[in-house]
Amino acid sequence: MKGVRKRILAVVKLAARFGVLPCIHIHSGRFIPSHGTQLYQLIENISPQEVGAYVDPLHMTLEGGRDGWRQGLDLLAPWISLCSVKNFDWVKADRDKQGQQRWRTRTVPIADGICPLPEFITTLKKTGFTGPYSLHSEYKSSHSFRQLDTEGCIRQTAIDLKHLRTLL
Repeated sequence: MKGVRKRILAVVKLAARFGVLPCIHIHSGRFIPSHGTQLYQLIENISPQEVGAYVDPLHMTLEGGRDGWRQGLDLLAPWISLCSVKNFDWVKADRDKQGQQRWRTRTVPIADGICPLPEFITTLKKTGFTGPYSLHSEYKSSHSFRQLDTEGCIRQTAIDLKHLRTLL
């Protein structure tokens, strides 16, 4: 963590020279930060005017379970500068060599996934966040609920945007 914090401080210093606010995107898995509480530990001693948090309900729910995402939002409130919007579910994968069932995630339409987007956005609003929101349309890959072509991705994005507007 110390090495990551040192690299963040170097980016903060460079960005300040150009009047840019660097924002750190929360991502699940082996990435740092993989959840909101970990990002908080990395930036708690840096001013929100120097670095922002890019919150992500998919990754925060995946790593934070039922309510870890809310804890992350609470801790990060002063730093939250951006919010991605996407959702996921779990599907069965192959069993491992010991016979254990494995699971993988896939990106799904925002109204159809595990992330509690209405609660996430309501909680985010309570922190004072007003946007911007970044609608991620990750439907053109093997980790999507369906591998859509460009036209299909645009249609699904329009459906997602219509749903997102009901939440805002």
